Amino acid sequence: MPPGSSPSKQNGQGTFDNPQLDATLQVPQIDIQNQTIQDVNLQMNVANHLATANLSSTAVGTAIRANAKVNLSGDYRQMPTLDTQPIPLQPLFAIYAPEQAADLTGETEVHATLHGPLKKQKLLEAQSHDSDAEAGLQQHHPISRDVAHPGWITRTP
Repeated sequence: MPPGSSPSKQNGQGTFDNPQLDATLQVPQIDIQNQTIQDVNLQMNVANHLATANLSSTAVGTAIRANAKVNLSGDYRQMPTLDTQPIPLQPLFAIYAPEQAADLTGETEVHATLHGPLKKQKLLEAQSHDSDAEAGLQQHHPISRDVAHPGWITRTP
């Protein structure tokens, strides 16, 4: 395969009112601003007014998974999720705070969901849980957030 190309497969049919699509995109490595994202695998499906997407990749030595479902009719109800394995914080500190990076360590995990109708954004709800966040000598404090309305964030220790 030539450099810069990626295997992909797609198959579509149906009508404009009810499209049908299956697509897969695989990218072995993406380099963005001196950062590497590896093993990108995106699978998408559109059928019967429902779109689904599943994305997996690896960055900073951590597996990342994202999934989404969106109804393509009515209020466009959707439910994306994002989950990671433990993310080592030191490589991130090395990028964004290189002067202090040698003294900072730790890891965190991210689990997030969003659900509700896209056409009625005031009804969207989001939850995230950053588990076992630890940095340097600080104590472990899992953080959970539930957002029922934009601008309203509740932190649940």
